[in-house]
Amino acid sequence: MSSPDHAVRTIDPAFDGQAAAVVFATDVNYAPYAAVTIKSIIDTASPEKRYDLVILETALPESDRVRIKSLAEGRDNISLRFFDISEIIADKADDLFVNAHLSPATYYRLFTPSIFQRYDKLPYLDVDLVAMADVAELFEADLGDDLIGAVRDYYGIKDLREKPDYPWTVQVGLSDNLLYFNAGVHPLNLHRMRRENFEETWMKYLIRVKRPRLHDQDILIHCRHCLSNRSPSPT
Repeated sequence: MSSPDHAVRTIDPAFDGQAAAVVFATDVNYAPYAAVTIKSIIDTASPEKRYDLVILETALPESDRVRIKSLAEGRDNISLRFFDISEIIADKADDLFVNAHLSPATYYRLFTPSIFQRYDKLPYLDVDLVAMADVAELFEADLGDDLIGAVRDYYGIKDLREKPDYPWTVQVGLSDNLLYFNAGVHPLNLHRMRRENFEETWMKYLIRVKRPRLHDQDILIHCRHCLSNRSPSPT
């Protein structure tokens, strides 16, 4: 796996001025669920705000793109775009460990600092959820100088506490198990991630551990712990 290429293709903001930017990632298997997630975000969006929604993908069929993009038709305050990151991950795909129901798409979020170079922050959302409130609230969350906003994953914390000698516990490397968080919904401080060389940090970690038990979640937790000593921003 090579170091991050800062000359990679990037994406510009969809609007001039303030807009709630949100990033997602999907593959063909999760495209139907992504449609549900996007529909719920559109349904709970404020007509007084603007939304810049970007879906990271590789080789998503045009039929799926058309179907999902149609959800935002007639909504001038909502931009819904797809961004193919095939070229960005081409020399890294073999290192992206996956198993069970996951695909490399779960790692796409880790490339956001270099892709979204003209953005200072944005939340990432998994595509197997339903928004019950305006997602702009996540975009507007004040992270201060924190790297990532998140909520604690108490199932993971319980696991870490009960198995202190388990290889996974050592692999994650937290000084405090309460720092373990869920990576399904998390605002990202892209400005600080770039400043702290986040992409280089996570790539080095993945090369070292090779098979992170909970994939991108463990990577995010490890990197956040290395680059910041603060606990997850409460929500």
